[in-house]
Amino acid sequence: MPLSGKELVFSGTMSLKRSDATTLAEGAGASVKSAITSKTEILVAGVGAGQKIKQAQSKGIEVWTEDDFSNAVAASSQGSGARTRKRTAPAPAAKAAAPA
Repeated sequence: MPLSGKELVFSGTMSLKRSDATTLAEGAGASVKSAITSKTEILVAGVGAGQKIKQAQSKGIEVWTEDDFSNAVAASSQGSGARTRKRTAPAPAAKAAAPA
C-alpha cells in the first residue's frame, strides 16, 4: 500500500527510533500524528501499543506491524525513484571532418 497522502500514527516500542520512522514516513509522502483522530488511516503498532490498538480497531483503522510499515516504505521509495530518475540526453554525434 502506498503511503503517499496517508495519515498515520506510531505506537509502542519499535526497532526504529520514532524520529527515524517519522522521517521515513514523511519521505514516502505520509503525514505522521501523535494521536488517533478521525483522519487517521494507519496505526503502526510496536510492542506494547495496547490501548491505541483497541482504539484503532474500534474506528476501523488499519493496524500495521513495523514490518508492514517497512515494506510500504520500501515500495514507496522504489516507485518514486523510477518517476524522479533524471534522463540524460544522448551525446551529440561527432561531426565528420570536412574534406581537405
